[in-house]
Amino acid sequence: MLGTPWFNDYPAGSLAYAAPSPPVFIVQQPAPESSEPERAVEPLLIEWQVDRYVRVGSGQSSPRADAFPDYSQTPADARVNPGGAPLASQRRELPPAILIFRDGHHEEISDYVIARGVLYARADYALTGLSTRNIELAKLDLAATLKINQENGSRFVLPNSPNEVVTRP
Repeated sequence: MLGTPWFNDYPAGSLAYAAPSPPVFIVQQPAPESSEPERAVEPLLIEWQVDRYVRVGSGQSSPRADAFPDYSQTPADARVNPGGAPLASQRRELPPAILIFRDGHHEEISDYVIARGVLYARADYALTGLSTRNIELAKLDLAATLKINQENGSRFVLPNSPNEVVTRP
C-alpha cells in the first residue's frame, strides 16, 4: 500500500465509510406564565445618618414593609429624646484610660485596640510622627492599670483569650 509509511497511525481497514447517527431533536415546552408581573429591580443605597443606617432611594415600600419598618421614613421628632435634647448631643465624652507602666510612669490614652498581647493606641502624628503606638501588655503593670481606671470610672478591659480583640472608641 502506498500511503502506509506516511499514515502509520491508521490501520489499513479503517478507511471504510461509517454511516452518521440520526439527529436528536429536543422539544422544550413553553414556560408557564406567572401570575405576578415582573418587577423592575432598583438599586439600594444604605447610608449611616446620625446614629443608625437608613435606606435612601425611591421611597417605594417593599412587600415586607410590615415585617421590617423603613427607618428612613421616621420623623425628625423621633430622633429627640423625651428630655428634648437630640441624641448626638447627649453622648458624653469617655474619660481617658490611664496606663501605668512597670517602670512607674503613666500615660493617658483616649482610644485603643488590644490584640495579640499588644495595645495599639492612637498617637498624634504631628507631635510624634506616628499615627499608632504599639505598647506590649508585658510592659504594663496591669493590676495597677485596672485599679486606677476602675477608680476613675473608665472602663479598661483586657482580652480573655489570645484570639480576642478589645476595642475602645
